[in-house]
Amino acid sequence: AMVKAGLNGMTMPRRYGGLNFPITPYTMCAEVVAAADAGFGNIWSLQDCIETLYEFGDEDQRKRYIPRVCAGETMSMDLTEPDAGSDLQSVMLKATFDEKENCWRLNGVKRFITNGDADIHLVLARSVEGTRDGRGLSMFIYDKRNGGVDVSRIENKLGIKAYDIYGLTETSGPGVAFECSEQTGMHINEDHFIAEIIDPDTGEVLPEGSKGELVFTAITKEAFPLLRYRTKDICVLSRKKCSCGRTHVKMSKPRGRSDDMLIIRGVNVFPSQIEAVLINAGYPANYQIIIDRVRNTDTFDVQVEMTPEMFTDNMGEIKKRQSALEAGLRSMLGISAHVVLVAPKTIARSEGKAVRVIDKRKI
Repeated sequence: AMVKAGLNGMTMPRRYGGLNFPITPYTMCAEVVAAADAGFGNIWSLQDCIETLYEFGDEDQRKRYIPRVCAGETMSMDLTEPDAGSDLQSVMLKATFDEKENCWRLNGVKRFITNGDADIHLVLARSVEGTRDGRGLSMFIYDKRNGGVDVSRIENKLGIKAYDIYGLTETSGPGVAFECSEQTGMHINEDHFIAEIIDPDTGEVLPEGSKGELVFTAITKEAFPLLRYRTKDICVLSRKKCSCGRTHVKMSKPRGRSDDMLIIRGVNVFPSQIEAVLINAGYPANYQIIIDRVRNTDTFDVQVEMTPEMFTDNMGEIKKRQSALEAGLRSMLGISAHVVLVAPKTIARSEGKAVRVIDKRKI
């Protein structure tokens, strides 16, 4: 929605896809966004990290990264470290130039980074050996597409226990089921909900321990009662004795969906949305979605077949088309996807039909 409203890259020159606005309209927009949701406003406003790159980066860096931010990709500025806090002169993340590979390698830890899963990072690191103050620090660009960064789980960062909570807007939002200290499933609040597992194809109720679609009946809701509401989530119910002492039935974490909806980085994604973007851009609906989880973050790749008429070995043209499709998907879905255009009839078929989704995540 923010991209459609033209609120990304507002202060950047038009040659990079920006609006070339002065800082005042951007500040006014930031105030409006923050009034609606301060947390989202904080993340959205981090696009102004691109000001640093525009001011101090070279033209190649500007051309490579600024259009991506203007098109909706996210940014962060990685400063804080465990032993330095926000005392930037004490930053010790080390930058070493690899002459063999002709690149810089960063080694160290950053912590409490706002929007730390951003697409493009500006990372403060110590690039001059033997320095321990503000001298010897440099800002490096890290592109998430290149990998090489491990994101620790929040429990390890904060020294806390994190618990899963299950809920649906149609029932009562978060609060339908909670993990206990055993963390082997979520106890359903049976004083408010009756839970069943059914065969998603026949509707037949399945016995305890069977994998199937989760169904809820709300027994205390009044304004919006629900009778045998099909969640489309696939899971297992168990009444085995729990060490926490609770006797309410436990549901496993959802193991899939009975429809074709995918949950990627917390966003609901339907293949039909991807098809719409491809068709609107003139591509046939021959594509494959590949999802994986790397360092606690979902990766989202879309391979798209070109028609024989579209096919070209001009890499510049292919990259341009891929970028256009990535922008279209980001606008439609609200998350970024990595698009790869492939030659006709490249995607594997099963019984004549393309295999649409490959989900490699072990959830």
